[in-house]
Amino acid sequence: MCSSGQREDEYRRTAAKFTPEELNGLCKAFGNLMHLKLADPFLDLFSET
Repeated sequence: MCSSGQREDEYRRTAAKFTPEELNGLCKAFGNLMHLKLADPFLDLFSET
């Protein structure tokens, strides 16, 4: 984690609101976004076009 553990409690409280399946889906979605950005750093992922 970038914050070197300083936000671990916040992460755990937030993660507790989701099922393991939901967290897995969020991780996969984030991974897909990062894959797209690495492939094309100038790609606007949230544009309407």
